[in-house]
Amino acid sequence: MRRLSAGLGTAVLLLTLFAPTAAADTVTGPADLVAMTAGYSFVDRGQTWSGFVVIEDDRLHGIRTASIYFAGSGASRLCDAETPDDPSDDYVGTEYIEFDPTTTRITDFSVRPDLTAGKVSLSLNGVRQRFDACLGVLVDARKEHHTFTMALKADGAQEVGSDAVVIDNGDGTTSPGTQRFWFQPAAGKGTLDGAAATVTDASIQKVLTTRN
Repeated sequence: MRRLSAGLGTAVLLLTLFAPTAAADTVTGPADLVAMTAGYSFVDRGQTWSGFVVIEDDRLHGIRTASIYFAGSGASRLCDAETPDDPSDDYVGTEYIEFDPTTTRITDFSVRPDLTAGKVSLSLNGVRQRFDACLGVLVDARKEHHTFTMALKADGAQEVGSDAVVIDNGDGTTSPGTQRFWFQPAAGKGTLDGAAATVTDASIQKVLTTRN
């Protein structure tokens, strides 16, 4: 049964990327990355949904990417653990429903140089999937389109640091470098299809890796 979304994995990887590195760790090359991350939740027709969003702006290579998803619970029913003649192992199972985009388009993105504020707008096309409450198998899938917006402002002290790194030049040689990172806790507001979304655990981050 699917219970974890790729969005959470992306968030963990991003936190690893922006965490301080051990001295003299080897990195793949120079970098100039800015990111916004947040959890969010919203209510649609009485149903509560929650998800995570990560937007990365690779300024060195001119590439922007976004990862987003949301999920919720559906109907509950009594499950017999595939032993209908033995009620002792019966339990109540609940449907799991999630939306994963197949295409995500960033229609607006900006972050202030000092990381005190940022905003993003996304256009999403994907599939909402519903998994059976007892067996965990896919029972329904439908294509959907959604829009998501988020605006963040700094909320708390900014963490700043640096580490010595070794940069892999890609030709068999390496160069000494410095990796600087900034982590700004943030708060803000979001929308999903125009409806209000509550934003939690938000941050605006930057990492800059340069050759010495």
